[in-house]
Amino acid sequence: MRKKILEQRQALSAGEVAHRSKRILDNFLKHSSELLPEGVESVALYFPIRGEVDTRAFHAHLRSGRKRCLFPRVAKAAKLQPLEFFEVADWSELRLGAFGIGEPVPLPGVAPVKPDVVLVPGTAFSLDAHRLGYGAGHYDATVDAWKAEGQRASVRLVGLAYEFQIVERLPSEPHDQRLDFVVGEERFVVGGIE
Repeated sequence: MRKKILEQRQALSAGEVAHRSKRILDNFLKHSSELLPEGVESVALYFPIRGEVDTRAFHAHLRSGRKRCLFPRVAKAAKLQPLEFFEVADWSELRLGAFGIGEPVPLPGVAPVKPDVVLVPGTAFSLDAHRLGYGAGHYDATVDAWKAEGQRASVRLVGLAYEFQIVERLPSEPHDQRLDFVVGEERFVVGGIE
């Protein structure tokens, strides 16, 4: 399944990615009262690779709404390592990191920030809000760390997906973390904290 969906996603033209990403942003905004309730100050985005939902328009919209936009950084280039999040005002501040993904460059004395909402990429998402990632486990490890600190309930996890990435069921393992929501071009999946 992973291979088939990745091939389908990577086959999208730049125009298709832009059009579909705009539809996902529109659906996100339609449900913004649930996704960005009062009190949300910071939203973590991701640097899109290999045809992922493009988050640049999300960044522009969130910045215009005075939200702090954060991006993840892999502190250690190994599997199952938690991510650190740093504020990024402009895409030009991102530099290619360990996996060839745009990451913030932390400044001396600037501590990572725990986001209120995390926009999560993935290979596939299920109707019960499980996520199939890429196998490195960074998002799962991050959520595990928040759970250990008693802070998971204060963070909303939102998957962004093309409609073909939303499937009925996904195999899941004990370390896989369920999302709170999945936003597609048309569908809006409500998951919840397990």
